[in-house]
Amino acid sequence: MAMASFALLYILTVLQAPCPFCLVSAFCSVSIFLLWWGRGEVLKRTGGLAALGLAGGLVWTSVVDGGVVTPTPSPAYADASSALRGGETVAAGAIASAVAPPPAPAVATAPASLLKDLKSLDTKLYGAFWCSHCAEQKEALGPDWRMYITYVECDKDGKDFKGQCKIDGQKLRGYPTWTIQGIKIEGERTIEELQEIVQVIKDGGDTSEL
Repeated sequence: MAMASFALLYILTVLQAPCPFCLVSAFCSVSIFLLWWGRGEVLKRTGGLAALGLAGGLVWTSVVDGGVVTPTPSPAYADASSALRGGETVAAGAIASAVAPPPAPAVATAPASLLKDLKSLDTKLYGAFWCSHCAEQKEALGPDWRMYITYVECDKDGKDFKGQCKIDGQKLRGYPTWTIQGIKIEGERTIEELQEIVQVIKDGGDTSEL
């Protein structure tokens, strides 16, 4: 029994884990050993003192260093806990960013003077409801563009389709397509390009490359 108790205490010191059963077993083993060795005479013998000191040392090591009262977490556990806490912080930050995204940058819109010029030149914009370039073109013109420009829906499934998607009797090659004072201009255009086109038309310049 004594050998088993000492073996348990040794394992306890290696594992650094609490084990009340091991301590009780060691105490019982030491008590039986003392009673068997001559009713206390073991204290007068060198060997008995050594055995008692060894047992006491193992018990002390198990209680104080083994972590029975206040167990110390292993380095691996501490690293895992730290990583977990770090992960929770990142996750919370990501959620906060998703809830409150940064404001979208303002989109430059056409000045009122350009819109008035386009209206005076009988401008039409041909497009389709599913056309992404058409949507971007409308956004660039600003929220009031319909007050100055006539929009022609060219897809039969579109809300405002009227079957008038031909210029000079010819089908359109793509969207968006413009007519400014009857001159066909293809493709999405920036505000600066529209200003240049309007100026060329107003000045009676060459429109063949517009």
